[in-house]
Amino acid sequence: LETRYGCPDEARRVFQAGIWACAQAGGGQSGGRRCANLWQAWGVMEADVGDHKAARRCFSRALDADRRNVAAVTAWALMEQEVGSKKDARMIMERGLRQFSSPPSEAKISLWNGYELMERNSGDLRAAANVEARKLSDTMADDTAKKVAAASFPPLPAAKVARPPEDAEGSGSSSEDPSADGQAKEEEVMQWRRRKKPTLTEGTVILTDD
Repeated sequence: LETRYGCPDEARRVFQAGIWACAQAGGGQSGGRRCANLWQAWGVMEADVGDHKAARRCFSRALDADRRNVAAVTAWALMEQEVGSKKDARMIMERGLRQFSSPPSEAKISLWNGYELMERNSGDLRAAANVEARKLSDTMADDTAKKVAAASFPPLPAAKVARPPEDAEGSGSSSEDPSADGQAKEEEVMQWRRRKKPTLTEGTVILTDD
């Protein structure tokens, strides 16, 4: 707002006060990660008023506070491209991409998109196509890693449920001796008959066919 009304010095004082207010203990001259966005906005303001040296200093402080600040990387690279330092713009983008690992996060994909757009807007369509191809290769690394992991660690077989042992009498097979089993049954029948045989007591009449 101060810059819009032609008061860049007042805007600088506001930015400086904000950085002092949000500075973290141990954050060094940059104030820590919480100050990264303030440094980035300050750098954009300096670029808008034409003080590119001050803008570079602010962007550098922003990346010192947060090396993965995509907004600072993109704004710095675009400024260098606008002043004709295309080589420096690409170097800033490449250095920013190296701060991220693969497979890419949303922040890294956003940086890839900004890099491609920068090349396209400069009229270098071949360079833009090269950046797009690299982005796709980086993105596909996630699917490749998943396929390798699936091949290295196949799913475990389903656990078998233990079935209770079948009844020996109905299974059709028994480990016992069949002859011994028959003999035991015969003895049971004989015992049953002896229990059922009537005993003669005094006064008992037995009828016969005679």
